[in-house]
Amino acid sequence: MKRFIPICLLFAMVGCSKDKTEIITYPQTEYDYVRKTDNNYRVTVKDGKQGLIDLKGKVILPPEYDFITVLDNKIICRKEKDMKILTLDGKEMLKNSYPYVYPIGENYLISSEDGKYGVIDANEKLIVEPQYDAIQKLNEGFYRVSKSGEYGLVNEKGQEVVKPKYKYIKEFANGMALVISDEGKGGFINTQGKEVVAPIYNYTEDYKGDITFVYDGKNFALIDKEGKDIKPFQANRLNLVAENIYSEKENEKFYLKDKDNNKISEVGYDSIGEEKEGLIPVRIDGKFGYINRKGEVVIPLVYSEIGEPNNGLIIAKDEGTGKFGVINYQNKCVVNPIYTYILARNKEFFIVGDDNFREGVINAKGKIILPLEYSSLSFKYDNLVFGENEKGEYKYIFLKPNSSEVMNVNLEDVIDYDNDEIVVKTDFETKIYKIN
Repeated sequence: MKRFIPICLLFAMVGCSKDKTEIITYPQTEYDYVRKTDNNYRVTVKDGKQGLIDLKGKVILPPEYDFITVLDNKIICRKEKDMKILTLDGKEMLKNSYPYVYPIGENYLISSEDGKYGVIDANEKLIVEPQYDAIQKLNEGFYRVSKSGEYGLVNEKGQEVVKPKYKYIKEFANGMALVISDEGKGGFINTQGKEVVAPIYNYTEDYKGDITFVYDGKNFALIDKEGKDIKPFQANRLNLVAENIYSEKENEKFYLKDKDNNKISEVGYDSIGEEKEGLIPVRIDGKFGYINRKGEVVIPLVYSEIGEPNNGLIIAKDEGTGKFGVINYQNKCVVNPIYTYILARNKEFFIVGDDNFREGVINAKGKIILPLEYSSLSFKYDNLVFGENEKGEYKYIFLKPNSSEVMNVNLEDVIDYDNDEIVVKTDFETKIYKIN
């Protein structure tokens, strides 16, 4: 970023290498403080009012609004009782003002003076009459609407496909939406709004492919998308595992089966879990491993403790050393089992601990990027952790692919943070520490 010094903004660059964090300073004389709202914009606050500037300090909106945010390349702002949607250069996108307006997909959620909600399109044509207590966008082209605590569905043409009569309606999964009755029972509707499975069951789950199971409090049944029994009610425990695959308990063992009730594998397991990233967790005699949809063993059942698959990697305890390491989906060692515990992992990093309960961070290749010198660490975002060092000092630390940077800031001055920034406010200025 080039150095740029307008009247209202001072940029202070700490170091020029890509390994250093950039510090952007906003003098208190112009704004009380500045916070992030989008990667390219900052909300300014002065005397309780909000404005908007870009990264170079150019004023998009002066600080005279009660609320401002940037979403999907639109500015949403409120001044007194009116809300508006603006372009990124501050021009109004809608002719009228509303007590409430907010993007909802390609359209806009609005409210009337009496607090009821409806939907308009980009030309302000009314799609859904403002008559509902709440509206949320669902998948499959529906809005979930509520009146007096009851939920229904409205399609994108504004037609009420399902009148508000359910206690809740979930998102559609494989063309079916789980509905909950006032009595707390579950059933399903399809994308035409037809109640295919009456909400009379104690428990059920979203469809996986063409199947789901229902439980009436005593017995289980497997049903298709028309609500017909694939497997009639019986006492054996059923669990959905993957698309069109379920497990059934027979003689104290679980077996993997397809939607036609055929056994995929003759091996019985003490437990079979839900598929994640193409792997199905299984257990026999206290040992864990993974199989695929064909019932083939992918990760041998030799681990007393094993984590969930996550982006090609699995945390596992080595029985020889009694330590934790990381394996890939081919059961190859990626991180040697040398850690007493591995507490957490995001997309790129692991928090690890030793016998003395000192914690640090390694990357997905096992390289230590934050030494094991902390008594506790936790992820705030993928690239930001917070922890207490051995001196009892609390620190924010930015994580980079092969290194880390401890931020020496006063915790009481931190007013905001996200994946790549920390915002610090003092009596004299606002500083944004931005990771490169």
